[in-house]
Amino acid sequence: MTPKKPLPPGDSKKCTIIISTVSDHDNEELQECIATCLVNDPKAIILSTDNPQRANGLQNLARHMRTPGIEISVEQSGVASKRKQMIQAANRVTTPLIAFIDDHVFLPQSFLCSSISEFEDQRIGICGTEKKVRRKALLSKSIIGKYWERLWNFLGMVYLERHNYEIRATNAMDGGVFVVSSRAMLIRSSIVKDKAFQDAFLDELVFGTSGPIDVGDDNFITCWILLSLEWKIAISRVHVETTLGEFSKMIWQLLRWRRTTYQNLAMVALAMDGVDSICSIAFQLRDHMGHWNGLLSRKH
Repeated sequence: MTPKKPLPPGDSKKCTIIISTVSDHDNEELQECIATCLVNDPKAIILSTDNPQRANGLQNLARHMRTPGIEISVEQSGVASKRKQMIQAANRVTTPLIAFIDDHVFLPQSFLCSSISEFEDQRIGICGTEKKVRRKALLSKSIIGKYWERLWNFLGMVYLERHNYEIRATNAMDGGVFVVSSRAMLIRSSIVKDKAFQDAFLDELVFGTSGPIDVGDDNFITCWILLSLEWKIAISRVHVETTLGEFSKMIWQLLRWRRTTYQNLAMVALAMDGVDSICSIAFQLRDHMGHWNGLLSRKH
């Protein structure tokens, strides 16, 4: 059992921020992400990337953005794998908390202090956040093109806003959530640095046959926390901002999310006991099968 240690409330220096990225050093979203992380005054920021060439560029960026009292370092895993990049960086952490932040997420100044306060409860192992989508600058010159861009930006906003309500409600009811998004999460370092966790995280297979898989890192972490029965999940009220809703990217994101959702629900069902648990998984599948919704909701 992982030891539970008390954590002083609101102390941002108890946290290291890890940004896993395959973006180059001149990426404007990455630069803004780092800037908002620096404003939160963590103990350290680790940029974890995939190859030595990109790492060299990020080291130059780190030197340019260096701030007194905050260490900025760069790690590279040798392969473009978010899971490996996360673990590579986590093994360098010396603080009791880790904040995993995606490279297109922008933090409010109160992010760390507000989220760290959730860990005053020693049973809390992970803390999620609420998210909102940044309104995208329109690039098209035509009226139709502008409306097309706005449509997809709106769909991205609706997707994440729905998650905010669902996660807040389910966590309040029974302490669970369907996922703690790794766009922005805080987790105790002792969980991530545990060898059993790392071995399972880096070698997750689909039904024990194909893999290891690299997508769905946040699904894995959430399941690990829930099924351990040792830790609880908190959801902070602080909002982070992100970009989402670009047509060329979002189509593939939706397909990937749908695939990982079905896979994750099936794996959770296998790990849970009892008819009620299996039924709860089956009812979640309604969200992806519109014609079942009317049937299941019909009054007889």
